[in-house]
Amino acid sequence: MKRALSLTLVLLMLLASVPALAYEARNDQEKALMEYEDVMPMAGFGSLWGLASYDDHTAAWMLDTFKIDQRDLEIDVSDNFKDLARARLAAEDIPDYIVTLDRQLAMELAESGQFYDMSEVIYEHAPGMVDFIGEDVLDRYRSTDGKLYIIPGQTSPADELDKYLYAQDAAMVNIDLLTETGLEAPTNVDELYAYLLAIKDMEVNGQKVIPIVNPAMRPKNYTSSNYPMNIPKMLYMFSPGTGYTFLDKNDETKMVDLHYDNAAYLEYLTFFNKLYREGLMDQDGFTMSDDQYIERLKSGIYGYTFEGTSYISTANSAASGEIMRPYYPIRFPRNYEGGSDAFNFPMLGDWFFLFNKNISDPVRVAKLLDWNYTVEGVRVINYGAPDETMEKNCWYYDDAGEPVFNQELQQQWDEADYTWNWMVAGGWGYHAVGLRRQLKYTGISEMGICVADDLYLEIDRVTQDDLSVSAAYEAMNLQPVGPIGLEKGPQLCDLLNKWEVQIVLRAEDEAQVASMYQQMMEEARGNNYDELKMEMYDRYIAANPQ
Repeated sequence: MKRALSLTLVLLMLLASVPALAYEARNDQEKALMEYEDVMPMAGFGSLWGLASYDDHTAAWMLDTFKIDQRDLEIDVSDNFKDLARARLAAEDIPDYIVTLDRQLAMELAESGQFYDMSEVIYEHAPGMVDFIGEDVLDRYRSTDGKLYIIPGQTSPADELDKYLYAQDAAMVNIDLLTETGLEAPTNVDELYAYLLAIKDMEVNGQKVIPIVNPAMRPKNYTSSNYPMNIPKMLYMFSPGTGYTFLDKNDETKMVDLHYDNAAYLEYLTFFNKLYREGLMDQDGFTMSDDQYIERLKSGIYGYTFEGTSYISTANSAASGEIMRPYYPIRFPRNYEGGSDAFNFPMLGDWFFLFNKNISDPVRVAKLLDWNYTVEGVRVINYGAPDETMEKNCWYYDDAGEPVFNQELQQQWDEADYTWNWMVAGGWGYHAVGLRRQLKYTGISEMGICVADDLYLEIDRVTQDDLSVSAAYEAMNLQPVGPIGLEKGPQLCDLLNKWEVQIVLRAEDEAQVASMYQQMMEEARGNNYDELKMEMYDRYIAANPQ
């Protein structure tokens, strides 16, 4: 698979010429970043775990090509990231940049006065980025003083959403068990229930089948947030909703209505309580670890799961042409007609960069941001740096400076190591250094190499009617959280989440589900539930005054 080390002089000369030829093929934005001779270190602190994919090969390429050294990158994905970032702020121990997935934290940091106003440098030195994101989106991130301290990533222009909008999850059915029953893939809740009953007493390799698992109720999904929004996608089986949290403003009550207020929520609780009481749901599903969940997935004993896509895809070949059996993506079953917005797309950014006000060269940073939005930038960010030796990666620049992708070699690597690791180059990485969302899983694209993972191609097909963009909701999320949300939101979220699990586990019949739900809502209202919804309504109106 690897090239021999005894290369001829002619081959050495040829390889040596590739970077120069590739340089000639770059556009002005890409060339602008190559004009520097001195090395610029860029130390970072982030909660974006995907940044860990900044592998040694890509780091070395960035240093060699652009003289930018980003290897000093500290990642913290714990629940303590907010506190750690605030502590650094208080101690004025801020690295060159901070990146966070938390929009509210980004807005809070921006108001501290310790970050660089990017307004002037990006308009002069990052025109491609500005044009792509759009000035209207950037203006939404301006602080109260009118300055732009935040650069949003994972942003797409509204008129190009069809290129970038895709769902990462789907309902997954065990296609082998489904075939054995002779049933069709369930399209509504009654058909799902019939399928689960049909497989209840089956076995796989001597192990008893577990008809369904509800991973949304696993402990890792019950972390506190600023307000209740841990909405399982399964809720969309009963209603299309109005947003990812079923949030809808109510002008009569001057509140927003959350998913707990929706009649579909009680249907959801009733249905899953029924599955639990009848032994159709994984009894360990509320306490199991990731490792336990993955082992059960691998064994093929689950008949149905709502959240297994990322785990399943790690064992899926990027170029094999086969979807991993036995799990196969299907549309969420539903008890209503039409699509849903179960997969909400954040058109106004999903992670956020802030740069230290004392950063050594803001112009160079702006040029780096702009490079992120070039063809080469997208290619490197999503797939790792080029490698003409074909030892570290499967793409490189040819003699004419054009990108070449060796799909045959990629397939060899996939077959040699089926645990397709998308966290490193060679696995067609994940946001290696920057800002852009990976393109839809559509194969070769105008942006360059884009290997289609067959599993995600099928997910994209079955979920195409379940995707939505809520500009009004996105705008509300840019408003600062109020005092009630900051102080009471996490406790209230924790209270409601615990109630939800207890209702599914403990209710003895449908009547008790309804009774416990009423108790849950009474306790919630005694803990500032309505006040929180009023505060959220004010945020909504402030963001969407029309």
